[in-house]
Amino acid sequence: MGKERIASPHYYSEWDYKIRLERPEWSTIQEKRPKPGDIQVIDDIATQYKKEIHRMKFLLDAMQPQGV
Repeated sequence: MGKERIASPHYYSEWDYKIRLERPEWSTIQEKRPKPGDIQVIDDIATQYKKEIHRMKFLLDAMQPQGV
């Protein structure tokens, strides 16, 4: 049947603080399908970095607008 269709790339602009200008379509995001793998590897990584993951979640939650 061939390869599974992947979404078209998405381009977005970024602000370059050094030159103080916007760079149009500077970054590209491409969706790719993950290869099947062992879920235990992911669980092991999550366990190993439990403190770091908790801290990152805390910081991200703190950045969310309050009361929304």
